Amino acid sequence: MRSAMNKDFLREIRNTRSRFLSILILVALSVAFLSGLKATAPDMKHTGDDYADSLHLADIQVLSNLGLTDGDLAALLAREEVESGEAVYVIDAYAASDNADLVAKVYSLTDCDINNVVLREGRMPQRTDECVVEEMLLDQLDIELGDSITLTPSEQMEDALRHERFKVVGTIRSPVYFSVERGTSALGAGTVKAYLYLPKDAFSLDYYTAINLRVKGAAELTAFYEEYDDSVDAVIDALEPLGDERAALRHDELVDEATEKLDDAQQKLDDAKAEADEELGKAERELADARKELDDGWQEYRDGAQELADAKIEVADAYSELQDGEQQDGQRPARGGHTARKGLPVASPHGATAEEEGRHRQPEQQVAGIGQRRAHGVMTQGQGGDGRTQCGLVEAPRADVPNAVHGDAQRVAAAVAMVHLE
Repeated sequence: MRSAMNKDFLREIRNTRSRFLSILILVALSVAFLSGLKATAPDMKHTGDDYADSLHLADIQVLSNLGLTDGDLAALLAREEVESGEAVYVIDAYAASDNADLVAKVYSLTDCDINNVVLREGRMPQRTDECVVEEMLLDQLDIELGDSITLTPSEQMEDALRHERFKVVGTIRSPVYFSVERGTSALGAGTVKAYLYLPKDAFSLDYYTAINLRVKGAAELTAFYEEYDDSVDAVIDALEPLGDERAALRHDELVDEATEKLDDAQQKLDDAKAEADEELGKAERELADARKELDDGWQEYRDGAQELADAKIEVADAYSELQDGEQQDGQRPARGGHTARKGLPVASPHGATAEEEGRHRQPEQQVAGIGQRRAHGVMTQGQGGDGRTQCGLVEAPRADVPNAVHGDAQRVAAAVAMVHLE
């Protein structure tokens, strides 16, 4: 039975020799291709692992939305699972040239031999306004080495960089990226197109945005295998409680800083308010003093106006009395008669009797009395143009009348009472 089957196989091969050879070749190629794939994958993993180890690629990257501090780095380095670590800056920004713009990932260059970059062309930055970029970015922005680009971070990170313009001095490759994908971003369309590196001093943040860690013993393991993943995951799980603790401390620290700034602002506000109140009180006192001076001035003005009005009334009264006396004087008899001015008695003629002489002297006494009543009037006596003796009473200035009134009284003339004696 078996020999008959074998004879049939041989007969079919001889009769269909070409078809048999084609099938044989296809099977051989399939086996060779599968064998190559099975052998290539481990080789690629080993090659990638060697590349990452040579540039000291970080095993763990620690992130925090509250920012990271040197204290956080020290706490992480104190763990026995951690071999080394470095706090770095990582932000997203718009990178623009005169011809195009894109969203780029911006890293700080390492100081601790972690995530080293490979310089491809040019040189490394020596100033804070210089940068190195990946080769693909030159083509995307249509620039060359020596050209400058503008970096514009997000609104939350608008003060993250010390400069706005940076000169491209070299091209690099980073171990952070193994493929053409550059990750996602909250800027633009949400896709990062390229990456670049700046010196640490080019950043102006007072906190770090990431901490890169290398796990102890991970370098001896080959990346992309479960053994490596399990080792790193164990360290991450061990660091979780520390992360929660440091996050709470960072939160309290930020609250304390905010409270301190608020207290300082409140103190400045209180000081400014106290100073303003003091200045306001001083101004109110000055205003009150000025108002009092103004009121006193107005009162003096009203008192002076009243005194002037009273003085004018007295002058008018004196002038009216003067006119009345002149009218009485004009009505006296031409011969042997006599008139009295302003209440003065008539003097008798010469050669009169003793009784008449007594009556003649009586007017002088009355004149003296009138002088006293009219504020110390001055008695004058002289010879008239018709040979008659004239006796007059001139009103002197009064102490209780203002000077202005005295002047008016002098201009009007003195109130005079004249007695003509025959």
